[in-house]
Amino acid sequence: MNSATEVFACEKFNIKLTRDACGKRYVRGNRRAYPGGQLHSEMYTPCSKCVIGELHAAGDMPDVRVTMLIQKGRAA
Repeated sequence: MNSATEVFACEKFNIKLTRDACGKRYVRGNRRAYPGGQLHSEMYTPCSKCVIGELHAAGDMPDVRVTMLIQKGRAA
């Protein structure tokens, strides 16, 4: 059985991500290093307010511009 992973263009950062990676960036951007501390990583801070990232983190599939499909096959 083959499956495909979608890769889409993140307009904000001009990078390509999977939906899963986008959601993880959103979660990391909203995670605190310790209670009451600063955000986990400055690298992900802009992702913390992204509506697309929030939807991906929740498991939703918002409309995004898919740039490629990566086929995953099983070895025989």
